[in-house]
Amino acid sequence: MGEEQYMREQAANAVEEALRHSTVGVVGGSGENKWRGLGTGTLVEWKGSQLVLTAEHVIRRTAAADLRFFLPLQDVPGNADRKTLLNLTGVPTSRLFPFSELPIRGLVVDTNLDLAAIDITDSVAGNRIVRFIPIDAGGTTPDEGTSIVSRGYPHDLLRQTLDSAQVAFMFVHWASVLTPRNGLQDFDPTFHLLTGFEGEGDAHPKGMSGSAGCIQRKRGDRVWVADLDIGGVTVGYYENSRLLKLVRREQIEEFLASHF
Repeated sequence: MGEEQYMREQAANAVEEALRHSTVGVVGGSGENKWRGLGTGTLVEWKGSQLVLTAEHVIRRTAAADLRFFLPLQDVPGNADRKTLLNLTGVPTSRLFPFSELPIRGLVVDTNLDLAAIDITDSVAGNRIVRFIPIDAGGTTPDEGTSIVSRGYPHDLLRQTLDSAQVAFMFVHWASVLTPRNGLQDFDPTFHLLTGFEGEGDAHPKGMSGSAGCIQRKRGDRVWVADLDIGGVTVGYYENSRLLKLVRREQIEEFLASHF
């Protein structure tokens, strides 16, 4: 391995680890479907408010009191390829962690954009593991060709224990921002951007909904550190084309500014 490739891999690992601290599983569903839904959210800070940013359809038909979250773990999780996870015959119970209930100050949604923000300001105070990604006003959607990374909880990796509990695994997805395409249902380049979905075999991104597509923040000349910024939020998937649809950064800011 050449030095340049090694440095790129180390940088990618640092970005993935930074994003892990800001990614949560969002468990939804009320009534007879209580806690049967699973999507992804990202911890963000906007003008002093600490929020879980996700897709509206992830929490649709869920009472705020029923929302639960898989928080980032203290220990760095082990890595495994998709085939290994799909072939698991059991999971040590010592490695399983339940979801958490958090005090919620408010919840706002935009059904047209398919965005939601859950206000958990001060709810995880003292938790040294979670990190909120700051969203500064005036950000822009990343240019075509920009590398963008997301973490989430795809449903095809869910596994069931002997007592019928479901076990979720986190998935890291790297892609590039693509040129907008014509003929895609409910796609508007004014509001949306596209990336490819390069999962192995029969991989499907259902459950990645609500995950933020993140990029490395540009702050001028300085020592490089993993410093993430939000480029978009995943809200849909075009299965035939294997394309992910994300809400653009500018629309995210307008949504947040109208409520916080």
